[in-house]
Amino acid sequence: MDTLEQKRLFTKKIFTLKDDEVEIYDKSVNEEVLYSIDYLELGVKVFKKSDSTILGELFISAFFFLEFGMLIYTLLFEPELQKLAFWSLASAFFLGVYLVIRFSSKKKMIYLSGGQKVLELFQESPNQAAVDYFIEEIIKNIKKAHKAAYLTWEDNTPLEVKKSQIEYLKRIKIISEDEMNSILTEIDQDTEGKPIGF
Repeated sequence: MDTLEQKRLFTKKIFTLKDDEVEIYDKSVNEEVLYSIDYLELGVKVFKKSDSTILGELFISAFFFLEFGMLIYTLLFEPELQKLAFWSLASAFFLGVYLVIRFSSKKKMIYLSGGQKVLELFQESPNQAAVDYFIEEIIKNIKKAHKAAYLTWEDNTPLEVKKSQIEYLKRIKIISEDEMNSILTEIDQDTEGKPIGF
């Protein structure tokens, strides 16, 4: 059973690979959720996304420099305790907001899509190699579950149904073109001389 634990500021995620599903524990400041997603509901398409917060950083940093400038001005020309306290607190507040935006909002996410549901992971928590390895394991389990569900037939399953399921697996990238052709050749050979559907 493989597990990936991810932490990012006030967020914690734990992904656990089970036999038929991936279990997700997701805890943030305001909620705690435990749920699972069946492998058959997931796809094998991987894409990465990085959010940029440059506009927010520039906006807040302008306020910080304004407040800090007023603190310096007050310190040099009007050194009253109340004014110094006010501009110090205002500067500290905007510096704090800036640091939160700078270090918490830049998300590097990786998404596993192509199915009914999307799985969202942090790209670099605990590190890139661990995340890449975990995604490879999830994809193996997804492919295994799809093959078990769509490449196992009853003796009386019609040839058309078999072929459509094989083509479906190729379309959703569970099997490659070569695998599809190999399986189609194999079922064609197995059904030679047999009436379709028997």
